[in-house]
Amino acid sequence: MNPLAALFFPHSILRETTIQQLLLVFERLFYYQPVEGDAPEKLKKLRDAGLLTGYAPVPLGEDLPRFARLIKDLKGHEDEFYSGYLMSLNRNDKIAVDESSVLSLIARITNKNVEDEEDRVQQENLWRARLLLKLAEILAREEQEINKSLAGISGKESDMMRFLKGEEEKEIDDPFHFTRLQFAETTPTSPGKNLQLFKAWAQLYMCDTQAPPWILTTDEPDIVEVLIDVYEECMKEKAVFLFALPLTREAGMNRSTADKAFFPDLREELRNKAAGCLEKIHHLLWDAATSTGTAKERSTIQEDLHNEMDVWKNSMQIKDVPETTLKFYLFPGMDLSELISRAGRLEVKGPSGRPFPPHAIIALYN
Repeated sequence: MNPLAALFFPHSILRETTIQQLLLVFERLFYYQPVEGDAPEKLKKLRDAGLLTGYAPVPLGEDLPRFARLIKDLKGHEDEFYSGYLMSLNRNDKIAVDESSVLSLIARITNKNVEDEEDRVQQENLWRARLLLKLAEILAREEQEINKSLAGISGKESDMMRFLKGEEEKEIDDPFHFTRLQFAETTPTSPGKNLQLFKAWAQLYMCDTQAPPWILTTDEPDIVEVLIDVYEECMKEKAVFLFALPLTREAGMNRSTADKAFFPDLREELRNKAAGCLEKIHHLLWDAATSTGTAKERSTIQEDLHNEMDVWKNSMQIKDVPETTLKFYLFPGMDLSELISRAGRLEVKGPSGRPFPPHAIIALYN
């Protein structure tokens, strides 16, 4: 059996604390880049270690310079275009002049050497999807920089208060460090924007020919709610909540900014302790995704998964109520391609021969 891996969606900019905690469970994580050669420097160590892989599911090839020029032209106006375009998608309104000119440019680019109307429309939709994801990524980075500055100010205020009180600097970690790190990485988005980002992401997903992992994971509860609603409306049955895996807070901390190897070392240590438990969880998830789908079989799998919780908590050194969990949902009778295409309201079909199990699994980090 292949190592347990997951594809993170729909964002192309990742929170380090989220990725670190997910990597306690998954052997590898994948995520989409809007275009090729666009990996952030921040997570380079995780990529070099083979733990994190970002890739463009539909490379632009010779059109990459055109896309780069388009993004450059939108610099400074990305918020205006991004928000306006989302609003036009939500309301089906007419697009503003600036947005219309950009979309007209996309249409001219995609009309090049594309004679079939269906192919032309698909290429145009892919360009729009890439553009939307890239602009969302730019805005998220700008928000993170602002939050990072605010978190730094908060840290300096705490240090000043300690100095004024005459308290000595403690050798142990600042107990607020994790909170500050989370705050600095926070990129608040609305459910409406998240849904449109998901639809853009789904366009790329349905054209991905690189056999993505059979588990999807996200940190957006509203998107999981949409997937569940779409599934239950189509199948006339409930999606199955399998189990919630508690995650240790320690994995999201960098105890020393100078010790860049801290997380990989801690991860290896914790995963070695939980090796037997992780193997059982992997097999049970695969059984859930590939079983005949009877209620009795699912009940047995759920019971077996819950039986692993004590072993997992002890291995991960989880003593108190965890701040975060990884919740696994099963969608019996519907594979990932069908689930994503229905939720994204896409008429296009995924590449034939995708090696997906018959029952989709989504993991919500929350």
